[in-house]
Amino acid sequence: SSGINAEWPLRPGDEYTGYYENIKVIFTKIHKGGSSNWQEALLKANGDVNSNLTHSESKKILQSRKFSYHQIPKARKFYSDVVFRDAFSFTAVRNPWTRMVSGYVNFFTGQENVVMNVMRMQIIEEVRGVTDKEMLRKMIPSFDEFAKWLIKHNGTGDRHFKPQVTMLCIPEARYDYIIPLE
Repeated sequence: SSGINAEWPLRPGDEYTGYYENIKVIFTKIHKGGSSNWQEALLKANGDVNSNLTHSESKKILQSRKFSYHQIPKARKFYSDVVFRDAFSFTAVRNPWTRMVSGYVNFFTGQENVVMNVMRMQIIEEVRGVTDKEMLRKMIPSFDEFAKWLIKHNGTGDRHFKPQVTMLCIPEARYDYIIPLE
C-alpha cells in the first residue's frame, strides 16, 4: 500500500510533499533533483496551470507559492487518510555528487543569491581564515573547499544541500516509486 500513513505526524519539511487531487498523486520535492520540472508537469496534469505555458512562465508561478494548498500539511485538512493511501506516490532523487556539483555551479558561479552569499563567506572564513568582510564579499570558494565544508557540516545550511533522505517522508509515507535520475 502506498500513500500516507494515517498516523503521520506533521514535521518541518513536510511542505516539500504535495498532493495533486485530480490525478491522485503525491510527490515529494527534493531540491536540485529536477523538482521544478516535476512540479510543473504535475500542476499541468492536475489542471492547475495552462499546459501551453512556457517553462519560465510555469517556474514563476511555482515560485509565487500560489499552489501551496497542494502541500500535505494543508491538503490533509481537506482529504481523508484513505484518499492519501490510495494515491500514487513518488519522488526523484539524484546522485549526491552530481547534485552537489549542480548546486555549486548554480549558486556559486552563477546567479547572486543572498543565502548563498552568506554560505560562500562562511566557507571562505572557515576554510581560509579570511575575516575581512570586504575581501570575503569578493571571494568564491573552490569546489574542493565547498565539498569538504559541505561534508563536514553534513549538508546543513541550505535545503539544496541537505541529504536527500532528510526530505523524504519515510516512514510516514510509502513511496510507490523513487526515481533515480542518474
